[in-house]
Amino acid sequence: MLLSVSNLSKVHNINQIKTSKKANSISFKGNVDEFVSKPEVVFGDIPTLEVQEIIDFTKTSKPLDSGWTSSVFEYKGKIIKAPKEKTFANQQLELQAKGQNLKEYFALQKIKEISPDIATNPYGIIKNKDSYYLIEQMVQGYHPNKKKVSFETLKDLLSKLYSLDTNGIINCDLQAGNIFIDNNKAKLIDFGSYNLITNNGFVAGSDGIPFELFKLNGQIFNETNLDFPIRFMKTFLAPKFSDTKNLMDNPYINMPSNVTNFELRTLYTHLLDNSEENPLEFFKGYLKLKANEYHLKLKSFMQSLNPEDLVNNGLNDEQIKAIKEGLKNAISFEELSQNLLQSNDEDIIKAQLAKLQLRTFLNLGDSLKSPIENSKKLQAAYNNLILILEDGIKNNDGDKKEYFSKTLEFFKKAFENYNFVDGQVEIPENEDLIKVLFKKMSETVQDEVKTNVPKIEQKIKSSSNKKLLPFVALGAIIVGVVAFIIKKVNFSVRNKSTPETKKPLDTLINYNLLKNLNSTFLKFKR
Repeated sequence: MLLSVSNLSKVHNINQIKTSKKANSISFKGNVDEFVSKPEVVFGDIPTLEVQEIIDFTKTSKPLDSGWTSSVFEYKGKIIKAPKEKTFANQQLELQAKGQNLKEYFALQKIKEISPDIATNPYGIIKNKDSYYLIEQMVQGYHPNKKKVSFETLKDLLSKLYSLDTNGIINCDLQAGNIFIDNNKAKLIDFGSYNLITNNGFVAGSDGIPFELFKLNGQIFNETNLDFPIRFMKTFLAPKFSDTKNLMDNPYINMPSNVTNFELRTLYTHLLDNSEENPLEFFKGYLKLKANEYHLKLKSFMQSLNPEDLVNNGLNDEQIKAIKEGLKNAISFEELSQNLLQSNDEDIIKAQLAKLQLRTFLNLGDSLKSPIENSKKLQAAYNNLILILEDGIKNNDGDKKEYFSKTLEFFKKAFENYNFVDGQVEIPENEDLIKVLFKKMSETVQDEVKTNVPKIEQKIKSSSNKKLLPFVALGAIIVGVVAFIIKKVNFSVRNKSTPETKKPLDTLINYNLLKNLNSTFLKFKR
């Protein structure tokens, strides 16, 4: 649930609970009243003499980049985000745009308290009349679009996204352009749009809150100053967060996740843009890392919580019981996820790909030029996921069956009131994650066969030493075994509008190569 101005005012602090020691660590020059009222006020680490120079620089220089509300400039090795001078539909919207940098400064200060290595560090902010100028660290590196990403980088990124999730700060725009990679370390930029978990467990979206509430010691500051374990336990009592695409994978946890946003905004495109030679193997590796760098840590975090800590803080027995039950179910599902995502199981992999497909299409819905056409593709993705989960329930037992059942229940409930457009279409083949990734896997194996068979042939033909024969024969056997395994592997991609189809991977393999090898080998043997 996104908090509007009206329902945000209904949030109440639990004053008896000890607040975070870091809550008041934000330093600034001048007091809060000056910050709000004076025409030019600076806080942070900005020399006062540079204030007018910075403002003038943004008026006369060409920006590096430009977004909806701000233009980005490089100034003395730092980044300046200056409010754009543009015409808005109304004065209120104009004021919100001019105050957007204040919201981002608020988030970056909180993230810096967690760790200075997660995101770009804020150096300060300048208030000039009604406009706010954000000065922050310049980050070096490259973006993960159309470039290989190492597992070491993924491990670092997942660890940092976990830290943000377990501190209640969720970036709503983790696209590739907002992730920098340098020396296998990831760093995030652009927190212009984000969610916060408030003291009562609500999800507060920065986009829907007036920027004035983000001032130092203002309402948002006071509504997010409790330790996160307290805020997290309260999410089990809060109204259901309705943004399905950004929700955590765990159906029992009622909050969005940085990992989910990264997957639908960056990982989906990365798997399809030919960055990785074998994107399916890359995805398997990602799932294994996610199992240990995210699900295992999240499970341990929840196991460390004690709802009894809330007994003397305004909660009744029924509420404490609900939190305990929610934690129990959430921990159990995290354990399922941890074990299954690192199992390399094909059914689990397909379910994860189908889920990513659905969430990505759901995210793109409002931004596409053809929303009706996208809604039809969304329905195809939804039906595909449901069929995969139903097959998983039918064909498995134990942990896998439980995992598929709970995931199916979650997505059916999430989409029960969704109005799909009549006339489902098939997902374009170049956008279908399951088809693309499994096809590329088979092509990679085929390329290996094409490369290795001629080498073996040449070795057989040119060899005059029959002592090498057993080793050459072994190579031929290995190639044959690989081809045999591939021949036995089938994958199917179905949707509700078409009957089930199965396309064996061996139709993509040129077995004439193996026949030629066999023929050459027999000639040599004679």
